Parts: sequence; structure tokens; C-alpha cells
Amino acid sequence: MRSLSIALVALLLPAAARAQTCEPSGEATVARVRIEPRGGAPFELDMEGYPAAIRRDGDRLRVESRGALAFVGSAPTTDVPVALRRPIDVGAALTLRPSVALSHLRLRGRGARVRAELDEGVHADVGVPCDALRLGAPDDAHASPASTPDASTNTASTDTASTDDRRSEPPRGEGTWLLAPGSVRVWGVVGGPSVRLRVEPGARVRVRELDRRPGYRRIRRELDGAHLVGWVRDRDLRRAPLRAELPARVHAVTGRGVCGRGASHTYVGPATLRRGAAISDAREGHRWAHAREDVEVRVYWHWNAAWARIEEIDGLRSRDGDCPNLLEHAWVRRADLELPERFGD
Repeated sequence: MRSLSIALVALLLPAAARAQTCEPSGEATVARVRIEPRGGAPFELDMEGYPAAIRRDGDRLRVESRGALAFVGSAPTTDVPVALRRPIDVGAALTLRPSVALSHLRLRGRGARVRAELDEGVHADVGVPCDALRLGAPDDAHASPASTPDASTNTASTDTASTDDRRSEPPRGEGTWLLAPGSVRVWGVVGGPSVRLRVEPGARVRVRELDRRPGYRRIRRELDGAHLVGWVRDRDLRRAPLRAELPARVHAVTGRGVCGRGASHTYVGPATLRRGAAISDAREGHRWAHAREDVEVRVYWHWNAAWARIEEIDGLRSRDGDCPNLLEHAWVRRADLELPERFGD
């Protein structure tokens, strides 16, 4: 009986270990996914809104495609975007919403640690339950109100600062403090759970005072995708000026160039890659993916050639080609393609 119990435990251990592994999934834009065909030369590609799942693989993340093409690659932990599926509370003082920006993902067993970018120059490294994570960008639909803590309650904060010393300090409770640079600890209840914020030099995070006790003040602030309310030490606060100073935000959007190819006796255009087709890194090359289903692609095919190159497929781009809008290292047998009728099959 004992030997049977031991054997049963041994049989169940692998399944239990898998159940305890955090593997976030979703549609993600991941740069520099490294593909290593068996026996072939490694190459990199970009995934753009492509279904995938990730798991820890040493100092990198293993990226498993869940899209039309089945393949496995890896990426640096800093290059895999994750976001929250739902709001979570951290240290009884900080609530993170799905609109918060996360980075520096570290998978740990059934959970993960991430860096929550709370505001310009302010972040917190926090633990996150695995079921609260997904691949992809933050959900702007759940963004916090675009306001500062004193925008609606402190009319004096928008007036010109007075030279009268008696007016240089606004009344208590009206956004009169800034978080000091460095490591700032915030408690939900003094002595209870807390969260540590990292405030970079030059960051101006204005907070509203709600209450005070010897050595501490209770503060509140709506941050980008987060809500902060708790107790901080007096030494971690600085007196704020009357006029709110809001950092300007610049969002850069970059586009890709467009390259076209063509020559006589070639077909460049749409095609259907048949389910089960293998994708290789070159003609007669090393297989690195296969099609889970029929998928629409754009190909470059020299008439009567046995192989064709896939140049475009939704969600995937190469990093090492002359044309960044095209996919490199993706060759398929002509027999695995369905072309327009005039080319015959």
C-alpha cells in the first residue's frame, strides 16, 4: 500500500508543478522574439497583437504562440508587455487598475512581480496574482479620472502664489505636499501592511493631506491607473508650492515604412497557407513553425518554384531585414499554398 501511495504521488507531481506555474496569456506586441530552429541559425521577429502565452525560462521568457502559426521563441523579461485583468490592492494603501503600465515582469511560481509605473518618475515593485495578469497593453478604458487630487477641492491651487508669507502655506488638507525623492513607504494602517514607492529626483507628485498624527500624515492621490491612500512619515514629504506643477506627457507614435517587391515571372500577393503546413527558415531549411489552421498570408513566389516566401502575415514582423514591414525567414512549400485560380493548384 505504501509503495502504491508513493507511486501515486510521483505520478501527480508533474501535474501539480504545472498547476503552480504562472503562464500569462493574451494578445501581445513583443519585440525581439528569438527563434532558434533546430540545426539552423537563430533569428528574431516582432509579434504585433499576436496571441501567445509565456513562462519563465532561465533569465528570459519562453514565448509560445497561440495564433495561426505554432512556434516557440524567447524574449527578455523587459520586452514582454503585461497588464492587469482586474483591479488589485497592494499593501492596503495602493489600488492598481487595469490601466496602469506594468514592466520588468518576473514570474515566480504561481505569482509574479512587476514594476507598476504610477506617474512620471514614480514606480512600485509589487507582487501580483497570476490570475490577475494577461499579456498585452494596459486597458485605457479603465483609466483613472484625469485630475489632480486638489483640482476640484482647492481653488487656491490655481491662483497666482502670493508673496504674503501668511498665504504661502495653503490650509491643511488641500494638496499641500509633494512626495520626497527616494524610497517612500506607505501604510494602510501604521504598523500594518505597506507598499514602497520609488520616487525619482525631479518627480513632482502632489498629494492631499487627510489626517495627521505625531510623525505621520495620511495622504491621498489619484495616480495614472492607481489610487493611493495611506500613512507616510513626515520626513517623506516636502511642502508643495501653491501652483500645481503637472509634467507634460509626450506620446510618440512610430510607423513602419512600406517595401514592395516584384519581378517578371513572379507572383506577389495574397494566398492561403493550408492547415498543418510547415514554415522553414530557408528553402529546404529548418522548420520553426507550423500552421494550426488555414491562414491568409502574402507571398513572393517565382513561377514553377517548389518553394515560396511568406512576406506578410498579421501580427508578425522581422527585425533583421531591409523592409521592416515584411517577414523574413519564412519559407513554405508551394504545395502548401492555395493561390488565386488563375495560377492553378
